[in-house]
Amino acid sequence: MRSLIFPPCSVPVLFAGMSGIVLKRFLLLVGILVLLSGGLYWYYSSYCLSMAHNAIFQQDLLTASKWIERGEATKFMRPEFAFIRARLYRKKSRFPEMSRQLNLAKSLGYDAQLLKREQWLAYAQAGRMEQLEKHLSELLQAGDDLSEICDAYVRGCVLQYRIDDAYQLIGIWEADLPQDPQPHFLKGRLLEHGSDLESAENEFRTAIELSPRHAAASYNLARILISKQKYEESLQYYKKTNEIMEIKQPGLIGIAECNIQLQKFEEARKTLELCRKEDPNLLKNAYRYLGDPAVQAKAKFFAVYGQLELALENYPEAIRHFELALEQNSYDWRSRYSYSLALSQAGRKQEARVEAEKVARSKNALASCDVLIDKLRTNPADVEVRLQVGIIILEHVSEYQGLTWIKSVLKYEPNHEATLKLLKEHGQLPVPQ
Repeated sequence: MRSLIFPPCSVPVLFAGMSGIVLKRFLLLVGILVLLSGGLYWYYSSYCLSMAHNAIFQQDLLTASKWIERGEATKFMRPEFAFIRARLYRKKSRFPEMSRQLNLAKSLGYDAQLLKREQWLAYAQAGRMEQLEKHLSELLQAGDDLSEICDAYVRGCVLQYRIDDAYQLIGIWEADLPQDPQPHFLKGRLLEHGSDLESAENEFRTAIELSPRHAAASYNLARILISKQKYEESLQYYKKTNEIMEIKQPGLIGIAECNIQLQKFEEARKTLELCRKEDPNLLKNAYRYLGDPAVQAKAKFFAVYGQLELALENYPEAIRHFELALEQNSYDWRSRYSYSLALSQAGRKQEARVEAEKVARSKNALASCDVLIDKLRTNPADVEVRLQVGIIILEHVSEYQGLTWIKSVLKYEPNHEATLKLLKEHGQLPVPQ
């Protein structure tokens, strides 16, 4: 029966009724259709690539990822999509995946100089500035990829606490690319660390005006608003962060924090329960992208859960969660302060006093650190002050940030004895070149 419905035929039989001219015309038409189809696929690939680059410029990484996936599906422009996926991974601080994509782009024949430059940007973004600084002037003059070059350089300067250098390049960047949201975001971060919250808030709002899907700007603005007790507005920006981030926990924890302050405790608990299944490594990278230390990845969840239990006067659970938060980040004086309150309310007065004293020491040390940093702004080469700042940060803020500060002394005085001794104690002596 099947043979009656679908009779077998060969190509000669199929074309048996056609004259030679008709056959040639038919084959020509088929060829044209194939070429047109290929051309349309190539055009669509090019369009996807352009949209992905634009989304990255707007710091909308979720949308960029979607455009890259669509372009990759066409199987056209494979070197270009391998490269832009590498860039996307770099933006997310996912450096092993970035390296694999750069190697793939290289094997597919992508421009070797552009691959090398992307590696320089990755190094600079992680605080290793040597290669990018060596070529910075020529790269800025060339004008290609100016936003990415400036972004990596400023981030590297921030990691090395070269704040004046960061501000100087941001000024050039803003003038050359007035529609770029990223210099406003990074300036906002610098201003926030300098305790100028009003100016920082304005910069974050400007970044969002230029790019409404700038997740990091929304997240940082929400944090400033919650510190100013503008909980309803903060909630909206945390919700926006949650919508446009691939990794949901940072936005969700912010939403829960706002709901606690608004006394919507059940909503806060439901939101926090959604946060338990995130991949720890991806979570660390997400916090880095947003501008928070990677240590926040685990500590923040427990700290906010502790705040919820403290607000509900469930002191044993509050204590348990604050202890878990401090296990992840023992430097967090705010969690320690809440921990001391929970201990006191639970009747553990002596333990509460011990924790409160630790908080007082940290706050006093950080206040003195602010004075020292102001001195460095006028004289960055003062190695003794720079070392003091590093020691305070090492003891009260972060081991990584403290050691980074301490290492920065060697840029100004490579044989500084006290610095080398301290780095040796922490197994961080620089490798001789």
